[in-house]
Amino acid sequence: MVPGKFGATLRHFVKYPVISLVNLTGLALGLAVCGLIALFLRYEWAYDRSNPRADRSYRLVTTFKYPNSPERATALSAAPMGPFLQHNNPDVEAYLRVLTWEEDFLCRSEGRSAGVEKCLAVDSSFFSFFELPLRYGEPAKVFGHSNNILISEALNRQLFDGGNSLGRTLEHRYSRQSGKDTTVFYTIAGVFERTASPSHLQCDAIIPLDERQFESMDPNARWHGVVVNTYLRLRAQAPPPAQVATTFSGLLKGEMPNSQMIALDLQAMPDIHLGSMNLEYDYNNFEKSDRKYLYVLGLIALLILLIAGINFTNLSFALANRRMKEVAVRKTIGASRFDLIRQFMGESLLLACLAGALSLLLIPLLEPVFGRLIDRAPAWRIDASYIAGLGMLVLALGIVSGIFPALRLSQFSAAKAFQRHSRSGSVRQPFVRGLVVAQFSLSVMLIAGMLICYRQLWFLRHADMGYDPSQVIQVEMGDANYFKYPALKAEISRIPGVEAVSGSSHTIDAITIVNGVMVRWPDAGKWENFPMNIIRADANLFETLDLPFLAGAPPGPEQAATGRAYVVNEAFLKKVGWKGDPLALQVIRNGLPETEIGRVAGVVRDFHQNTLHRPIEPICIQISEANSVLLVRLRTAARQETLAAISDLWKQQIADRPFDYAFLDDRFAAMYAAEERLGQSLLAATLLAILIACMGLLALSSFIIQQRSKEVGVRKVLGASVSSVVLLLSQEYLVLVALAVVIATPPAWYLMQQWLEDFAYRIDIQVWVFAVAGLCAAAAAFATVGTISARAALANPVQALRDE
Repeated sequence: MVPGKFGATLRHFVKYPVISLVNLTGLALGLAVCGLIALFLRYEWAYDRSNPRADRSYRLVTTFKYPNSPERATALSAAPMGPFLQHNNPDVEAYLRVLTWEEDFLCRSEGRSAGVEKCLAVDSSFFSFFELPLRYGEPAKVFGHSNNILISEALNRQLFDGGNSLGRTLEHRYSRQSGKDTTVFYTIAGVFERTASPSHLQCDAIIPLDERQFESMDPNARWHGVVVNTYLRLRAQAPPPAQVATTFSGLLKGEMPNSQMIALDLQAMPDIHLGSMNLEYDYNNFEKSDRKYLYVLGLIALLILLIAGINFTNLSFALANRRMKEVAVRKTIGASRFDLIRQFMGESLLLACLAGALSLLLIPLLEPVFGRLIDRAPAWRIDASYIAGLGMLVLALGIVSGIFPALRLSQFSAAKAFQRHSRSGSVRQPFVRGLVVAQFSLSVMLIAGMLICYRQLWFLRHADMGYDPSQVIQVEMGDANYFKYPALKAEISRIPGVEAVSGSSHTIDAITIVNGVMVRWPDAGKWENFPMNIIRADANLFETLDLPFLAGAPPGPEQAATGRAYVVNEAFLKKVGWKGDPLALQVIRNGLPETEIGRVAGVVRDFHQNTLHRPIEPICIQISEANSVLLVRLRTAARQETLAAISDLWKQQIADRPFDYAFLDDRFAAMYAAEERLGQSLLAATLLAILIACMGLLALSSFIIQQRSKEVGVRKVLGASVSSVVLLLSQEYLVLVALAVVIATPPAWYLMQQWLEDFAYRIDIQVWVFAVAGLCAAAAAFATVGTISARAALANPVQALRDE
């Protein structure tokens, strides 16, 4: 019985090879792309779920609630928070603090050196919170001494060729702010491997956290300075985390100064990777993703799967209609309706299973392309759970695509099936028409979404930042090297290819400093506090960035040397509510004594300090030569020679850090990497959707036009031109595409409008976008159907009119 069905299916496959091959390939391609996205989504959702007791582990999130300032949430917290909350809240079982070294450094051992991009200082409870397999060493002994260090297997290969390096010494030499070089020696106590399951916490080295560095801080700085990531593990019988977090503010009232200015929340550990886009100072979450981006990818997978499934169903229905006489013969010789349903359902399931098997072969071929689209190296794998899910999906597709043709043909009249001029396969049938409209509606949604996404990307790339970032490089010197800045600046300014040199305390492209200034109006005795972004920079910053002054001018050398000159932007004046002469405002940075009172020396044009997701914020720039970020504007001629000269000076004066520069415009472009990936994903999905839809339309139109060959022959004999025949055969499909545009416009507009809401500065969605999307779909449909129609119109009408 089963071999017979296999044989029947194979005979029909051979009899109609084009439509069968298109049917199989389209579904296999759709399943492969959908499967790749599903594997990636499963990998992203797996972050931190394999850590010990991850279901009870949380990260402490600190939200600042300063007056006259919007709330700002940060992934960091004050150093005493973890021990204090464990000691005073019985629901907190354990804590872990992780301090991230913000600076890269070079370490040396036995004549070799290697760069350490990220080093973590952690409490001894680290291994009870995070899964980190050790290749060498024992977890119980690695934190036994303050100078112990754990290094990654990659660092171990660079320094010791991957051998057992336990007990060997690492040398770390760095510059102190006093100007003296200091060397610290570490003993390797362990070598850790990369975890099999993904984790948000990635590093090259781990050292024990020294509690003494916090004890010397004054109480206000110790409690309000957010410097560590704090992880808490709740007891198994603890109330819900939101309820536990509400008790924290009451506990802090008697211990923390101005505790009402912060709020503490608990972020579940499995949510850290996907739920931290709104958090500042999220240093450890290096590979974090946006949950919305995954939702969009999931929607793309669903749309591709629907288009492929509709294509498969439509072609299966068209192919089944061609077998009406076969059904009539079977009925005549006694086949029951159940036998016919079982036959068609079995064939549909068999084709779906073949497509599923083919998709497994396509996935490894498509992985490199997919990896480039999402900017990730493939780290997922096909396992038994994926095979099971694919099997269930294939089963569902086989049933859905086979049930309608099976039911319809099994109840068809045998006498009617023998009529020679039956038009049962025409596109005028509501079922076929509905599937074509649905298929192109999904395609139009993808085309419109892709166009809107790329328009927003173009807007982001060409938006006026308020200054000119082109030809400007930015290099982080490290906080300990700020005293070397004046000499380095003087040397670099002498290089012929350098147009301007300046320095800043923070990177210009991502200023998120929770700080503030005290402002006093003329003839007013009271100071008012305004939390805002505040950085240090020298007076050359405005020349380097080509940032124009609206009032005042860059402070001169004598004024700059005092550290009491401030430059503000337009948003600053709006925030403080001052409409008079801005140069009359008195300003002092929070934390400085009143003897350091300064004045506003100038007002610059508003400029973006972050991505266009956020509005322009007030900023106060304290003019100072104590800077740790170098900014250099290059002349366009001989740029590589100029960079080489700067690199040589850098190596002479800052030997403990590599010359790792980046152009400001490149850094801004990199900040829109998620949007770039989304645009590329939508473009690839759109092309794939159109390809699958056109493949199906090609096979379907070929099948239907073949049925209308006698009609075409009669029209040709009566004098119809080729163009009129082509238009006649194509117009039904073009009407369906127009209907698809109408159906697709509202959901596409709504979904893209929701995406655009994430940007403070964005484009408006125009009607012409959907018109262009419709024209693209219509052009693809017309090119597909028109090709088959033209071939039919050019054929010899005698062949079509000849009796069978």
